[in-house]
Amino acid sequence: MPHPKLIDVYELPTVSNVCNQNLREVISLPKVSLAHVMMNGDNVSLWHQHSRMSEVYFILEGEGILYYGNRALQVEKGIYVVLPPHTPHKLKNTGKSDLEHLVFAIPPFDSHDVELLGDDATEDVVIERWD
Repeated sequence: MPHPKLIDVYELPTVSNVCNQNLREVISLPKVSLAHVMMNGDNVSLWHQHSRMSEVYFILEGEGILYYGNRALQVEKGIYVVLPPHTPHKLKNTGKSDLEHLVFAIPPFDSHDVELLGDDATEDVVIERWD
């Protein structure tokens, strides 16, 4: 029987991305991909959406605000959010430390399925708390 393959995610190479985050592609399978992302303090991803891809953000450490559509949700360790296709979104690190999270993409991530939406995202919304 073969031995399991152990991988230290922090040793994987970082992948260039439009949001200038420390992103590492962990898994890419025919139906899903998984990225590990570290956002430095005050980092904000770009306002964007996907036409084919759903994304699941799973927060491992830190805190932030996930803006989606015309809403905003305060996120912290243990929270996950499912974003269906055609959902404009961005994530902002509001903490003093890194915001560490996993992003599952279904189907697998495709850079051609990233539509940047400019800076039209309003941060002038009531932020919902996860209770």
